[in-house]
Amino acid sequence: MNRAFSKVFINEEGVEFGIIRKATLPFPSELEGAKVLAEDESGNYFIEVDEAVYFWDHETSATEFLASSLNNFISSVQNLKQLS
Repeated sequence: MNRAFSKVFINEEGVEFGIIRKATLPFPSELEGAKVLAEDESGNYFIEVDEAVYFWDHETSATEFLASSLNNFISSVQNLKQLS
């Protein structure tokens, strides 16, 4: 996961998720049973469930599928775009 920190995940539609950073305790109770991988600057989490990676929105508790495996997730993270 260290390779993903300070980067963003970009899905197939070009939607960015992140900036990815190390998650800190305590985690929301809704995430019990999920493996918390990381969080973003807004309080959302990247979680692993049954080997797939999901984005968990802290405002709605909705999850969005990101990748079928941790390796696929990490291969889809990119450096932040430079602001002009």
